[in-house]
Amino acid sequence: MKANISVRFVTARCASAARDIVASSFKTRDAASEPLFIGAPTEKPFNQHKPMKLKSIIVSFALASLCVAQTFAVSPLGTAFTYQGRLSESGQPANGYYDILFSLMDAATNGSSVGPVMPMPAVAVSNGYFTVELDFGANAFNGSGRWLDIGVRTNCNCLASYTLLSPRQPLTPAPCAQYAANAAQAATTTYAQFATNAAQATTALSANSAGSVAWANITGIPAGFADGVDNNTTYAAGAGLTLAGASNQFSINFAGSGSADTAARSDHGHFGEFWSGSSSGFGLSVVNSSTTGSGFFTQQGTGSGAAMPFGYKAAAWAESSQGDAIFGASGNAFGTGVYGYATHPNGANYGVYGQSDSPSGVGVFARGSGTTGTALKISNGALRVAGVGTNSPTPLFLHVVKPSNLRTNAVFSWTVIDNPYCNNDPNAILLVTPNCGRFSDFNWGSNVSPVYDDGSAGYATNRWILFPNDGGGASLGTKYNVLVFKQ
Repeated sequence: MKANISVRFVTARCASAARDIVASSFKTRDAASEPLFIGAPTEKPFNQHKPMKLKSIIVSFALASLCVAQTFAVSPLGTAFTYQGRLSESGQPANGYYDILFSLMDAATNGSSVGPVMPMPAVAVSNGYFTVELDFGANAFNGSGRWLDIGVRTNCNCLASYTLLSPRQPLTPAPCAQYAANAAQAATTTYAQFATNAAQATTALSANSAGSVAWANITGIPAGFADGVDNNTTYAAGAGLTLAGASNQFSINFAGSGSADTAARSDHGHFGEFWSGSSSGFGLSVVNSSTTGSGFFTQQGTGSGAAMPFGYKAAAWAESSQGDAIFGASGNAFGTGVYGYATHPNGANYGVYGQSDSPSGVGVFARGSGTTGTALKISNGALRVAGVGTNSPTPLFLHVVKPSNLRTNAVFSWTVIDNPYCNNDPNAILLVTPNCGRFSDFNWGSNVSPVYDDGSAGYATNRWILFPNDGGGASLGTKYNVLVFKQ
């Protein structure tokens, strides 16, 4: 019966030598029965009639095990190499037995065959894959290009012709690296030297120098290396680098006074970065060993606008133009939002110091929680008011009845308090207790009540007065302790 074969191919077409062997079986193609050949657009298979009909055959080949040149082999490796391929029929992996014809050619088209033509009958194909061993002889590879010409037919135990495949499959340099069986017997070893392009490796080395290549025998050397000395390459130092000295040594312009051998730009910043980690000590430590400077400075907005006092030293200096310079909050049941501790046992130092320059401002503000919380708690020590004295302009003072503040009428006498902390403030709260002094100078004053007169009662004008409760009156020299509470 007549067979139609359509072949698509990715390897090589058989050699003219293969044509000589199988030409007797080639016949004129029947144009009506031959489907379109899928391969090189200008070449057609030479075969025409097959003993069985194949829808389509796709054959692809790859080298699986190749010889690598070496001059110290202890046992002959031979000249054969293993060839693996993949065969598809009608788009599916082929299974069964096929006849395959191999020929080694010295050109991609036309040319001459090299070595024997190798027919491989009844090659077993499983799931599309097959393996054969090819041997074109010891002189088949001499450094020149080689191509495989391949023909395929179904195994029919008959004289059906092969389908020659196109284009031919070029062989990479690997198969050409044949082993020298014995370096002492190899007068010349053509492929013992490797070059960038295998086609350039045509200089034969003597057996006693097969492991090295003379510089003069290498072709295609870049111009900068033609003299065998790399002394004309120029270098340029980039940003941050210095190239100087007789040996043209590169160096880095390190910034800082440390000993690290890695470089970073000296003007780099870390603003906006987030640092995290775990430490049993400090997460971040800033130490200024100077006796005249501060350890840490932070600013929000444009700052406070106040200049740092001359010679002022602080572990942390903070400023803000829109909010709090320092805000402290603690989520611990026994924690402290802000804790101040003056450790020196002597001197007028302060654990926490607060100051406000505004007449309506507060130096230290204390706030408790609801009606049961405590705004201010004194654990130890006394409550002190700096500058306390007789009629001193402080919130706590000693009021002494003097002719300048004693007032009388036909019925009784009273004394007027003149103090900036309570003047012109009817909402102030005055706590007044008699101060009788020591027994040696005991002076019992009248029981009095603090009363504010805005001028309408005629006792004073926008002042607090101590008004006697017993109908008597204030007497010269009488002393009273006064504590003023402001809203």
